[in-house]
Amino acid sequence: MVYFCSRRASRDGFSLIQTTTAIAVLVVGILSLLSAMVLGLQHVAGNRQAQHAQRQLQTMLEELRAADWAELLPSYQGRAVDLEPGGLPNGLLEVQFGSESQAAAFVGRPVDLDNDTVFDELEAAHAGMVSLFVTIRVRWQDRGWTRRSEVQSLLVRRSQP
Repeated sequence: MVYFCSRRASRDGFSLIQTTTAIAVLVVGILSLLSAMVLGLQHVAGNRQAQHAQRQLQTMLEELRAADWAELLPSYQGRAVDLEPGGLPNGLLEVQFGSESQAAAFVGRPVDLDNDTVFDELEAAHAGMVSLFVTIRVRWQDRGWTRRSEVQSLLVRRSQP
Protein backbone atom coordinates (compact mmCIF):
# COMPACT_ATOMS: atom_id res chain seq x y z
CA MET A 1 0.00 0.00 0.00
CA VAL A 2 1.27 3.46 -1.00
CA TYR A 3 0.61 6.49 1.16
CA PHE A 4 0.48 9.86 -0.41
CA CYS A 5 1.47 12.72 1.78
CA SER A 6 -0.65 15.78 1.28
CA ARG A 7 1.25 19.02 1.03
CA ARG A 8 -1.96 20.91 1.74
CA ALA A 9 -1.58 20.45 5.48
CA SER A 10 1.85 22.06 5.50
CA ARG A 11 0.57 25.17 3.71
CA ASP A 12 -2.11 26.05 6.25
CA GLY A 13 -1.18 28.91 8.66
CA PHE A 14 1.88 31.17 8.72
CA SER A 15 5.46 30.13 8.33
CA LEU A 16 8.07 30.91 10.97
CA ILE A 17 9.60 33.65 8.82
CA GLN A 18 6.24 35.37 8.31
CA THR A 19 5.48 35.25 12.04
CA THR A 20 8.91 36.62 12.96
CA THR A 21 8.56 39.46 10.43
CA ALA A 22 5.12 40.39 11.74
CA ILE A 23 6.37 40.44 15.34
CA ALA A 24 9.36 42.60 14.33
CA VAL A 25 7.06 45.13 12.59
CA LEU A 26 4.81 45.27 15.67
CA VAL A 27 7.79 45.78 18.02
CA VAL A 28 9.17 48.63 15.88
CA GLY A 29 5.74 50.29 15.82
CA ILE A 30 5.24 49.98 19.57
CA LEU A 31 8.75 51.31 20.30
CA SER A 32 8.10 54.28 17.99
CA LEU A 33 4.89 55.09 19.83
CA LEU A 34 6.60 54.82 23.22
CA SER A 35 9.45 57.13 22.21
CA ALA A 36 6.98 59.68 20.82
CA MET A 37 5.01 59.53 24.06
CA VAL A 38 8.15 60.07 26.18
CA LEU A 39 9.18 63.02 24.00
CA GLY A 40 5.70 64.50 24.31
CA LEU A 41 5.78 64.17 28.10
CA GLN A 42 9.18 65.90 28.20
CA HIS A 43 7.76 68.80 26.18
CA VAL A 44 4.78 69.06 28.51
CA ALA A 45 7.14 69.22 31.50
CA GLY A 46 9.22 71.92 29.78
CA ASN A 47 6.12 73.96 29.00
CA ARG A 48 5.00 73.61 32.60
CA GLN A 49 8.35 75.01 33.73
CA ALA A 50 8.08 77.92 31.27
CA GLN A 51 4.61 78.70 32.56
CA HIS A 52 5.92 78.64 36.14
CA ALA A 53 8.72 81.04 35.11
CA GLN A 54 6.17 83.41 33.55
CA ARG A 55 4.15 83.37 36.79
CA GLN A 56 7.32 84.20 38.75
CA LEU A 57 8.05 87.13 36.41
CA GLN A 58 4.52 88.45 36.72
CA THR A 59 4.56 88.11 40.53
CA MET A 60 7.84 90.02 40.79
CA LEU A 61 6.58 92.76 38.46
CA GLU A 62 3.44 93.18 40.58
CA GLU A 63 5.60 93.25 43.71
CA LEU A 64 7.74 96.02 42.19
CA ARG A 65 4.69 98.05 41.20
CA ALA A 66 3.31 97.80 44.74
CA ALA A 67 6.63 98.57 46.47
CA ASP A 68 7.42 101.88 48.13
CA TRP A 69 9.14 104.06 45.52
CA ALA A 70 11.87 105.22 47.95
CA GLU A 71 12.78 101.63 48.84
CA LEU A 72 12.59 100.27 45.31
CA LEU A 73 16.26 100.56 44.29
CA PRO A 74 17.85 99.61 47.64
CA SER A 75 15.54 96.62 48.09
CA TYR A 76 15.46 95.18 44.58
CA GLN A 77 18.50 96.34 42.54
CA GLY A 78 20.57 93.28 41.63
CA ARG A 79 18.25 91.03 43.61
CA ALA A 80 18.59 87.36 42.78
CA VAL A 81 16.04 84.82 44.00
CA ASP A 82 16.66 81.06 43.94
CA LEU A 83 13.66 79.39 42.27
CA GLU A 84 14.79 75.77 42.55
CA PRO A 85 12.58 75.04 45.60
CA GLY A 86 9.62 76.35 43.60
CA GLY A 87 10.02 73.85 40.80
CA LEU A 88 12.58 75.32 38.40
CA PRO A 89 15.83 73.30 38.35
CA ASN A 90 18.76 75.69 38.91
CA GLY A 91 16.21 78.49 38.62
CA LEU A 92 17.30 82.07 39.27
CA LEU A 93 15.25 85.27 39.08
CA GLU A 94 17.15 88.57 38.67
CA VAL A 95 15.94 92.18 38.87
CA GLN A 96 17.86 94.99 37.19
CA PHE A 97 16.94 98.63 36.88
CA GLY A 98 18.00 100.58 33.85
CA SER A 99 19.03 104.12 33.14
CA GLU A 100 16.91 107.01 31.90
CA SER A 101 18.31 106.48 28.40
CA GLN A 102 17.06 102.88 28.43
CA ALA A 103 13.65 104.07 29.60
CA ALA A 104 13.58 106.72 26.87
CA ALA A 105 14.54 104.14 24.23
CA PHE A 106 11.90 101.75 25.56
CA VAL A 107 9.14 104.35 25.35
CA GLY A 108 10.53 106.26 22.39
CA ARG A 109 10.81 109.66 24.09
CA PRO A 110 10.52 112.52 23.55
CA VAL A 111 6.85 111.88 23.00
CA ASP A 112 4.44 114.26 21.39
CA LEU A 113 1.25 112.69 22.70
CA ASP A 114 -1.17 114.49 20.39
CA ASN A 115 1.19 114.69 17.39
CA ASP A 116 0.95 118.47 17.01
CA THR A 117 4.74 119.11 17.44
CA VAL A 118 3.98 121.50 20.29
CA PHE A 119 4.54 120.90 24.01
CA ASP A 120 1.07 121.78 25.25
CA GLU A 121 -1.41 120.89 28.01
CA LEU A 122 -1.54 117.19 27.21
CA GLU A 123 2.24 116.75 27.44
CA ALA A 124 2.43 119.10 30.49
CA ALA A 125 -0.03 116.86 32.36
CA HIS A 126 2.39 113.96 31.89
CA ALA A 127 5.54 115.99 32.59
CA GLY A 128 5.34 115.38 36.34
CA MET A 129 5.89 111.66 35.94
CA VAL A 130 8.95 109.74 37.08
CA SER A 131 9.77 106.54 35.24
CA LEU A 132 12.08 103.67 36.05
CA PHE A 133 13.01 101.01 33.52
CA VAL A 134 13.17 97.47 34.94
CA THR A 135 14.24 94.13 33.48
CA ILE A 136 13.31 90.90 35.23
CA ARG A 137 14.94 87.66 34.03
CA VAL A 138 14.42 84.03 34.94
CA ARG A 139 16.94 81.32 33.99
CA TRP A 140 16.58 77.59 34.60
CA GLN A 141 17.84 74.23 33.36
CA ASP A 142 15.64 72.00 31.21
CA ARG A 143 17.05 68.70 29.87
CA GLY A 144 20.59 70.05 29.82
CA TRP A 145 19.67 73.37 28.16
CA THR A 146 19.59 76.75 29.85
CA ARG A 147 16.19 78.34 29.24
CA ARG A 148 15.45 82.02 29.77
CA SER A 149 12.42 84.21 30.09
CA GLU A 150 12.50 87.98 30.41
CA VAL A 151 10.12 90.86 30.88
CA GLN A 152 10.90 94.55 30.53
CA SER A 153 8.63 97.21 31.90
CA LEU A 154 8.49 100.85 32.76
CA LEU A 155 7.45 101.69 36.31
CA VAL A 156 5.82 105.10 36.31
CA ARG A 157 4.85 107.24 39.28
CA ARG A 158 3.80 110.85 39.63
CA SER A 159 6.70 112.86 41.02
CA GLN A 160 6.33 114.51 44.41
CA PRO A 161 5.73 118.29 44.23
